[in-house]
Amino acid sequence: MLKKDLKVNFKYNKNPIKLVVRSENYKVSQVLKAEYAVAFRRAIGMGVATRASMSELLKREGVWTEIDEEKLLQKTIGAGLLEVQLMTAEEEGLGVVAKQIAFKLVNMRSEIYDLVKIKHEPLQHTAESIAEDVQLDNFITLCTYDATNGKPYFRDHNDFLARRDDADAKKVYVAVIEELSRDNFELIRNLPENKWLLEHKLIDKNGAAISEEVLKLLEDEEELEVVIGEDKAE
Repeated sequence: MLKKDLKVNFKYNKNPIKLVVRSENYKVSQVLKAEYAVAFRRAIGMGVATRASMSELLKREGVWTEIDEEKLLQKTIGAGLLEVQLMTAEEEGLGVVAKQIAFKLVNMRSEIYDLVKIKHEPLQHTAESIAEDVQLDNFITLCTYDATNGKPYFRDHNDFLARRDDADAKKVYVAVIEELSRDNFELIRNLPENKWLLEHKLIDKNGAAISEEVLKLLEDEEELEVVIGEDKAE
């Protein structure tokens, strides 16, 4: 789960709470594997589809076909080619062209994400996903400690589930999810187009457009036309 210990500080009922969610040790790791296996088997017993069977169902129902897969592949290849064009334009000092390519790449990447969402969203309602959720709940239960006295913050898994909607449990859960998602956020922020747009102050560090004009270009592909051979003016 976590690569390193995570500190979570907040106020609950006007009292300061200082917690630490520790990275799992071997004993916790074994417990989590067992909990995953039990939850997975229980879900299968309830008739929940596996990811493999869900993928087959999506094909049979026409939700995700070979045509969609080919479309995703071609757009992924197209994005790769645009990345090369962006790097070339930057190296040659073609600022206007680089800007056009960066915006076009943002739009294409958005189309790719939309296709990936169609393909993968149903897979989040499978036996594996249910087991992963149970595993995460158990991880939080077993690894969350009061930083002031070193005692477990939740008595057991049932205690965590009973308090799942309480503000303190939500704080811990959200903090863990955000930490686990950090690599994905960094990956998105370090995409070539986002690095270029950030460097040229067209988006902020969170990826938000710095003006309505930029936002329109990011959202409207029809406004974009990459013209190779522009001069070097910005």
